[in-house]
Amino acid sequence: MRNATIAAVTGLLLLTGSLRADQYTPWVKDEKTKTYSCEYKYVTRANKPAVQNVVVYYGDNDRKNWAYFYNEQQKPWARCAVPGNPKYDQKAMYWQHIDATETKYQDYEDKDYCPAPKDGKNAIPSLPLPPK
Repeated sequence: MRNATIAAVTGLLLLTGSLRADQYTPWVKDEKTKTYSCEYKYVTRANKPAVQNVVVYYGDNDRKNWAYFYNEQQKPWARCAVPGNPKYDQKAMYWQHIDATETKYQDYEDKDYCPAPKDGKNAIPSLPLPPK
């Protein structure tokens, strides 16, 4: 009985832990659009699961050094520097957000700032590197 209880509690902890942890799906390469994409899965402030798309446009010289985050409405809201970008630092993520006109990106005032999705309860903790 004790082992069954321990197993049940462990399973419950693993389940609830996985609901709280931010996760990424593996990167997928699309030769046609010359992109890598993955999904960023997180829990909202309302404790509901949510998904955003992350895209690296490897075939576009102006965008290939950024990972773009798209919200549920498929609107870009932020981007993070990836290897090849002069602002990339393997020890600290470098972020920019889309401005109020939704036409260009700008730096966050605090250079060490890591954003959260608008409905997210936690800052984005990491970004898996896209394939080379």
